[in-house]
Amino acid sequence: MPSSNQTINDIFSGSCFCGGVEVEVVGAAVAKLVCDCTVCRNWSATPITGTALFRPENVRITKRADSLRRYVRNEGDDRCFRCHYGGHVMADYQGTFRIIDVDAAILDGFTFNPTAHINYGSAMLLVLDELPKYLNFPANFGGSGELMGE
Repeated sequence: MPSSNQTINDIFSGSCFCGGVEVEVVGAAVAKLVCDCTVCRNWSATPITGTALFRPENVRITKRADSLRRYVRNEGDDRCFRCHYGGHVMADYQGTFRIIDVDAAILDGFTFNPTAHINYGSAMLLVLDELPKYLNFPANFGGSGELMGE
């Protein structure tokens, strides 16, 4: 079983559903969170998403970068996907938060052990996991820092 304590030396790779676009991340994630917002929910067609945030310099597209497309619903929130069929790869927040959110589920061998829920105020699925649940974002991410109950 992979270690839950990723280090600065770890390298994880993953790909879109068909394997056409490949991504590589180096080092530990800045944060691992569960997002309950309506934007992520509508984008992924799932009630919650696993968010693995990395510094931009630690994320590389290693295969078929030319077939990666972007959809920008809100400025600074670029959803990146495979052009041929729409397979999700990441969300690019470099313009707003200087961070890239690689879809945790596509990274081979990556242990996803989230530390909190974000945007729980708009959750459609109540999760009893004893993690902190932020109404929107923690204060250090630009949110109110307000916590909600389970």
